Amino acid sequence: MRYFFIAGEASGDLHAANLMKALKLQDAEATFAFMGGDKMAEIAQKPPIIHYRSLAFMGFEQVVRNIFSIHKKGKLMQKKLLEFSPDIVIPVDFGGFNFRYILPFVHRELPETSVIYYIPPKVWAWKKYRVRALKKYCSRVLCILPFEETFLQKADVPAHYTGNPCVDAVGAYYASYGKEEYKQKIVEQAFTIPEAKKDLLIALLPGSRRQELKSNLPLMIETLRTYYPDLYPVIGGAPGLTIEDYRLFLPQDYPIQIVFDATYTLLAGCKLALVTSGTATLETALIGTPQVVCYRANGRRWMNWAFKNLFPIRYFSLVNLILGRPLVKELLAAEASLDNLRLAIDNLLRAPHLITEGYDELRLLLGNTPASERAADQIVASINAKKNSPRE
Repeated sequence: MRYFFIAGEASGDLHAANLMKALKLQDAEATFAFMGGDKMAEIAQKPPIIHYRSLAFMGFEQVVRNIFSIHKKGKLMQKKLLEFSPDIVIPVDFGGFNFRYILPFVHRELPETSVIYYIPPKVWAWKKYRVRALKKYCSRVLCILPFEETFLQKADVPAHYTGNPCVDAVGAYYASYGKEEYKQKIVEQAFTIPEAKKDLLIALLPGSRRQELKSNLPLMIETLRTYYPDLYPVIGGAPGLTIEDYRLFLPQDYPIQIVFDATYTLLAGCKLALVTSGTATLETALIGTPQVVCYRANGRRWMNWAFKNLFPIRYFSLVNLILGRPLVKELLAAEASLDNLRLAIDNLLRAPHLITEGYDELRLLLGNTPASERAADQIVASINAKKNSPRE
């Protein structure tokens, strides 16, 4: 079979590469064309048509300034779709590009080609009108959050929960290093921690974009400096950012370690974590670390009003969204203050078990079947169903 993937971010490159690998195990004759990155290129043994880094525009202003470049790349992908003539098109997240340039084009120009969306955009939170497009253009939608399946099926979208890649990643990490006995040893090897501070380590994950660092890192540091001088903070560096990006928002008189490519090790060995909302909140929970989730932004009062009045969701961390209840403390916008963060940390230090016990329920809801394998199963099942369906 001929598979055409479209991924536009580093996370999409990783998840798509894992899915490609799983498909090759089930389809020995699989061939790929794709927009993506180096991980996909390694599996496909060919370069991407477009590398996702050339579309790494952040924020409304950058998108507007590069709108013609984006449009040109969209047209190139449409041309390559016609040339490759795939059996299956697999968009991976990256909703803005895929909904504009891929889904309607395949529906119109390649009517015999099936579209199977892997990791759909968060239509349950915003842009609900995209649900109609998923229903119209996709033969299947493969979800990585359990509640997405229920939400989309209620709208008659053929959605299937295939497991969460974070479960796979954390499971692979623990399989490599063991779980309980290794923690302190690994932390000692990975970071330079004073002997007296080894039991007082706190992880800071202040976001994956520079604007998020600007909004969240100073609050975290100020809270720790003011109220918790005995705790030993270490920043888990995000892919795509540099040490210099972090130093822009750190006080010069407050030395702090910044470690890259070791976030799981940091989380496994720390007492608690301060995490900006996103996938990191789910990874922190799966590793079993008590956490406070905070998301500060410019225009905090407006953002607080918008969240409460415009978005039809009760929570913004993945942990609470999946559980359907407020297990971890969320401090959003105007609520992300020095006093509120101090209170949340105090509560965690007093009773961390109240959080970690809830993580067990989260793991049960997510399941432990490898996500990429289940997604590949769904794609192969779709192919077989199409082969066996009666032709008019």
